[in-house]
Amino acid sequence: MVVFDIVWMLPTFADAAIGYLVATSITVIALYSAYALPIFLRLRLRLGARFRQGAWTLGRHYRWVDSIALVLFGGWWLLSARHWFPGPVRQASFEELEAASRSTTISASMRTVKSRLTAARTALSRILNEKGQNR
Repeated sequence: MVVFDIVWMLPTFADAAIGYLVATSITVIALYSAYALPIFLRLRLRLGARFRQGAWTLGRHYRWVDSIALVLFGGWWLLSARHWFPGPVRQASFEELEAASRSTTISASMRTVKSRLTAARTALSRILNEKGQNR
């Protein structure tokens, strides 16, 4: 899973904001999967006596508690959430987002170049003034 996450993140290293959003999305999906997957697998695989219980266990009550949790969540989604939650809302077209990203990157790059040139000009004038005073 970690290797998958790293490979998934490689294209986003060029832009830190997109990288942050991708990493946050992957983390949220993994978090919900980490809670839901064991419940689903325990009910689906029906391991019975072969299942080794951990320190945090419901004992023999796991089946009805897990079933109720899945039914409540599924029912909530089917009856309510799917009607009022439209999912992420697109704010702009892909082309508009690309253009904004390019202009932001270019302007940030230009600011960096300008600040470095200003710093170099200041350092050069300081050196020239010091040499002029030493003569």
